[in-house]
Amino acid sequence: YFEGRILLGNNWSRLGRSDLSSYVGLGYRYLKNDGRGLTTTGHAGYRRESNYLYLPIGIIHRAALKEGAKLVSSIEFDYLIGGTQNSQLSDVNPSFSDLKNSQNEGHGLKLNLQYVTEKWRVGPYLHLWKIADSEVKPIYFNGAINGYGLEPENNTLELGIELRQSFD
Repeated sequence: YFEGRILLGNNWSRLGRSDLSSYVGLGYRYLKNDGRGLTTTGHAGYRRESNYLYLPIGIIHRAALKEGAKLVSSIEFDYLIGGTQNSQLSDVNPSFSDLKNSQNEGHGLKLNLQYVTEKWRVGPYLHLWKIADSEVKPIYFNGAINGYGLEPENNTLELGIELRQSFD
């Protein structure tokens, strides 16, 4: 799993002891799943790679607390520009063709809340992705169409606690 983003933003308003910022950018998300071997149900698995290009749009609120600490919250909507799903069906049987499906409908949501001091950041986060069915493509076996395949609709939910320390 890898995710990289380039963001541009601006502070828009100062509200007493807090401020509000917004940003927009371009993101790339890569997932790799190596399912080769037999599953618990006795079926053969294969490798899959997901590549997503998306547009993140977000808002950050920073509220000053006592003794230089801050409470930082953010919400981000991620619009899927496009993606591809690569399925290495030849891992199951070399006579199968590999499959490359386009995925063009989906979105994500990111929520974060952090308690921030000069040296530390800690807080919960939630990342959600909802990706629609991919396009349908033929699957070949020894060069002849054997069926059709797609990457089905999928949802990803990540929940966690982030802990960072600054070293100056």
